[in-house]
Amino acid sequence: MAVGENQQELDALAAAGLALGSAANLGEALQIVAEAAARAARADVAVARVADDSAARLTAVAVAADSSALAAELAGSRIPLGGVPQHEESDVSRLPEGVQRAAERAGASAVVLLPVHVDGASGGMVAPFLDPELVWDFRLPRVASINTSGHKYGLVYPGVGWIVWRDVDALPDELIFRVNYLGDTMPTFALNFSRPGSEVRTTPVGGGWSL
Repeated sequence: MAVGENQQELDALAAAGLALGSAANLGEALQIVAEAAARAARADVAVARVADDSAARLTAVAVAADSSALAAELAGSRIPLGGVPQHEESDVSRLPEGVQRAAERAGASAVVLLPVHVDGASGGMVAPFLDPELVWDFRLPRVASINTSGHKYGLVYPGVGWIVWRDVDALPDELIFRVNYLGDTMPTFALNFSRPGSEVRTTPVGGGWSL
């Protein structure tokens, strides 16, 4: 992929990040995400779905498509949650019938169904204790990975964080580096979390601190 193409992807994601700050509701926020995903992946169609209250179906609440007719057709469409693979899936024959029909309608040469990643940030460290009944983690079958940021609480290395996957199949092989260590091969990987604030200069002002 050319450098210019990579920059287009980054620009699309950066613009979406800025726009999310002004989203008035979940539907509007997911529409921004769907449009950014379509631009970044150069996809003809991107659909964001949300489980209903009974957790039995996934409803399309945001659709980004080159065809306005197809977008209108997909908006509000539902697929049974029980038939949705838990991991990333690109084999069309293994996708729900509703997704297969949409792919055929769009003339798609490839389809990717993505699972859910939960950005726990700082809330992931306290939510299990503040609201144990809140179901947001691996109790939801579509959640494939969860991360949280330890550095937000201090007394740790700047930028430290953790991420866990539901199982080995949910961990993308592209993230794993295999190195030779003590005569044997071992897998290893590392991720950069949010930028630390340790290098920000602070000065005391009126008994407090100014950043």
